[in-house]
Amino acid sequence: MPTKELKIGLFYGSTTCYTEMAAEKIQTQLHELSDRCQVELFDIKDTNLKKSEEYNLLIFGISTWDFGELQEDWESSWQDIKDLNLAGKTVALYGLGDQLGYA
Repeated sequence: MPTKELKIGLFYGSTTCYTEMAAEKIQTQLHELSDRCQVELFDIKDTNLKKSEEYNLLIFGISTWDFGELQEDWESSWQDIKDLNLAGKTVALYGLGDQLGYA
């Protein structure tokens, strides 16, 4: 009997490419952990967050700016989150920040 593939939607916003690079590393690491693990990447600049409803496993990559401000792509999509149906979904978050410049 074939084993079921794990489809994960990873949605990120990235101004300086670091959150995108982290998304790609997560994708690679999860695939190396199990070849059943399929992580699909979505830049929220180009993808509506409604797409996240198609996945039971989600990862959101959100970086911070200045003193806790949202990255610009997330800021323009932030209000859309309240309209998402995330019931029964497992959601993980990762964030990038500048701990040296902003203590």
